[in-house]
Amino acid sequence: MKSATHVSRKGRQRFGNEENALKTRFVALAGIALLMSPAAYALPARMIASLKKMDPDTRFQQRCDLEAMNRIQKENHHMLPDEMVPYAFGQTKTKGNMLIAKGAAFRSHNVWRHVSYRCKTDGDHMNVLSFDYKIGDEVPRADWAKHYLVPQ
Repeated sequence: MKSATHVSRKGRQRFGNEENALKTRFVALAGIALLMSPAAYALPARMIASLKKMDPDTRFQQRCDLEAMNRIQKENHHMLPDEMVPYAFGQTKTKGNMLIAKGAAFRSHNVWRHVSYRCKTDGDHMNVLSFDYKIGDEVPRADWAKHYLVPQ
């Protein structure tokens, strides 16, 4: 294999040969793709430990609820979800490792809002592979009690 020594602008050698150059570029691109991927946000270690103690069905629901709340907070800076009720306006559905919550609601700043989401996890339901959601209208306060939505 040909040597493909590259020198940075500061004169340092970056790669020893073409194979190392390709490996380094692949690792760099994979890292960038992982950082740019909106598939899942990292969870604190104590939350991961709690999820691992749950039965698989509960873990599946909880992991997707956490992903929904994390996404809403990080992508809608004026919202701070502190509660999620995935079954508020309809039962959730599962298809393999895909959870669909069309009738969910979340609370932010003591206001409940409709939300629907689709969440796909890996086999043990610890890692979110894909996720999309849509935030709807506010839920009128008069409807909170009949949909298990409590004030803060």
